[in-house]
Amino acid sequence: MEKVRLDCPGFFTPKAIAGLHLPKLTSLSTTTMPLTEPACREWFYALPSLTRLQAGYTKADGQILDALGAAPWWSRLTYFEWVVSNLTKTTRWRALWEGRTFALRTLCLQYLNTQQALDLLSARFPDLEFLAVGHEIDESFLDTLARADLPSLRDIELRFTGVRDIRQFAARRHPGLPKLERIGITAFSDREETYHDWDGSVVGRGNVKMDDREVQEAFFRESPYRLLPSDSGTWQRFNSSQSQYAFGWFMERPK
Repeated sequence: MEKVRLDCPGFFTPKAIAGLHLPKLTSLSTTTMPLTEPACREWFYALPSLTRLQAGYTKADGQILDALGAAPWWSRLTYFEWVVSNLTKTTRWRALWEGRTFALRTLCLQYLNTQQALDLLSARFPDLEFLAVGHEIDESFLDTLARADLPSLRDIELRFTGVRDIRQFAARRHPGLPKLERIGITAFSDREETYHDWDGSVVGRGNVKMDDREVQEAFFRESPYRLLPSDSGTWQRFNSSQSQYAFGWFMERPK
């Protein structure tokens, strides 16, 4: 067995996993990161071929982060996706990344703030091609990204962050990002629209979100980069009401 999808958090009990050996397992999707129970932690550690891991919503703490960092396959994963929260209540997030070299090609992390996103850049990612992050990340992240050493990065998805203006970042090439091609962002036009409740009553007004063509024209017309196209699957996984439909399949760089 090479691929497993586990939708039931209750599966991870010492009794359920006793004797379950999966030496050929390369891809695992699980609804949480159950590393606090010693028997479950040892089961995870004993996956010699694991290279792709997708974990659903997890309230992280120092114990979980330390256990993940100690996994024998942690640095050799080529795909890692995690819906992780509660990071402001632990000081162990940076230690998960700092000074390490990873084999990751795709990295997708949700519910990060700006500092937590910056902590990622304290690691070395020589093979990383696709980075997608959210949610409470502002434009200051771009200042550090512009100085980062990510020699293989081709696409970065920032639509689900607070980053709205990338003109300065996108105006020129950056030496540490020689292969960067596309950037995904959300932007709003000067046009306004009225918001209505279910019964038709007006509940507010706001600016109309630009479509991809408008964003390309407004931000990338004179840029060496292009807009990363909108992708419904990526939108689903970053939308809390839709994320269940994205669980179990792995992200790919949009065409």
